[in-house]
Amino acid sequence: MDQLLQAFGLALGEIIALVLYGIYIMTYGLSLYFLLKKRRTHKAPINKIVALSGIGILLLVTAQQGINSWNLLHPFFGDQLDTSAVGLYAKSSNTTQCIIHQALFLGQRVMLNSLMLYRLWIISERSILTTGFPLCILVVGTICEGIYIHGASLLLKDSQSTQLIIGKVLISGMVCDVFMNLYCSGT
Repeated sequence: MDQLLQAFGLALGEIIALVLYGIYIMTYGLSLYFLLKKRRTHKAPINKIVALSGIGILLLVTAQQGINSWNLLHPFFGDQLDTSAVGLYAKSSNTTQCIIHQALFLGQRVMLNSLMLYRLWIISERSILTTGFPLCILVVGTICEGIYIHGASLLLKDSQSTQLIIGKVLISGMVCDVFMNLYCSGT
């Protein structure tokens, strides 16, 4: 019963992710429309950078959502219907897909934080003193999360101590990410 509830929870999570993706597509289209609508501002360099980064993020999110959709629908293809509910979603989410999913998330994070750093650089009138520290934090956070993804890809054996170290590296990267976002938003 617990495993059936876990499979239902995974399927429900994937369906919610699909709904949120639909909302993201609508808001993306509206924001791109209003960003490029004004005649005076659509040729500004910042708008081109925002539009290009928005397209890049859309592509990364679409790839990530494709993996989620595959995980949701894969158990229902072919002879998978004969398996019990216990193994229904356990077979569809393998380690490679999880690593790709995390790498896509890292790409999104780097693009969004780079855009925020660029915004800070413009607001601070191109001051390296203001943007140098968050740039270092962005690099450190990206390296920590890259180490996490690399360690997770090598971590096919369940070694408790290695998992603990890899988890601490991920937490370090996320702390750098949060600190950089707070710094850039507060400045």
